[in-house]
Amino acid sequence: MTNTGLVAGSAMTEQGFAIVFGQLAIQLRWVDADEIAVRSYFDALKDLPLQAIKAAAHGLARETGRKWFPTTAEWHTAALRGQEEAFRAVT
Repeated sequence: MTNTGLVAGSAMTEQGFAIVFGQLAIQLRWVDADEIAVRSYFDALKDLPLQAIKAAAHGLARETGRKWFPTTAEWHTAALRGQEEAFRAVT
């Protein structure tokens, strides 16, 4: 079980998160993202499993009208929403 108590997933490492972060930054054209930004986002999102972070990033990248990189709160909310949907699908 994850710290959020919803759906189990692989533990997130800073390196794994950095890959997902980088892909989303490219997709949303955040060209000035740096190592400090990655670490700051990781610190805010590290309580979630990597699979939830990946799924949320995928959804955020495809979100109609999104022109800006998500805040940590937006990304966290998207990941939790995805976990809740996965939990409902399993039960």
